[in-house]
Amino acid sequence: MKITLEKAGVFIDAINIISELVSEIRMKFNADGLKIVAIDPTNAAMLLFKLPATAFTHYEVGQEEAIGISLDDFKQVLRRGKQESLSLETKEDKLYVYFGEAKKNFVLSLMDIEGEERKEPELKFNVNLKIDASKFQEAIEDCSVVSDSILFSLGEKGFILDSKSSLHSASVRLLSEGFSDAIKSRYSLDYLQKMAKAA
Repeated sequence: MKITLEKAGVFIDAINIISELVSEIRMKFNADGLKIVAIDPTNAAMLLFKLPATAFTHYEVGQEEAIGISLDDFKQVLRRGKQESLSLETKEDKLYVYFGEAKKNFVLSLMDIEGEERKEPELKFNVNLKIDASKFQEAIEDCSVVSDSILFSLGEKGFILDSKSSLHSASVRLLSEGFSDAIKSRYSLDYLQKMAKAA
């Protein structure tokens, strides 16, 4: 397997965000592109990251290949070339990382990831919303001031994010448009803060 990204910034940012939830990953490469499916150690959050083959300037993958890597080590290496092109190549049990026109290169040992391979779930959602990413991030931060959990409410008054503690509360309306169905769901702000960085 040998792949190249002309601009590595988006990939590096994604790896940094993923590393806040898990310490090691299995990256799967096939004809469609790169896919990472992982679950955090507490089984509270699943992450799914895809990068299509068309996003790469060079994408040479024979049969499907899955590699395991320590994110602590991978992040340290990726920090050395954020503004440059990035190439990844596997040879036996090693991952070769090249920045620029092979001016910098690193070699990382691959690892066996214990446990069964995570499958991409087939999820069906009752509602899909599109909201401004920066406003969503700000709302998450606003609510984190008063509590460690957040309630998403969708209904006649729109889409509202609420958080409460015994003494304080916060509420942010992200959409004013009313919805006929009333839906409520509570989430951990710790996880949402980490995931919102990807927006």
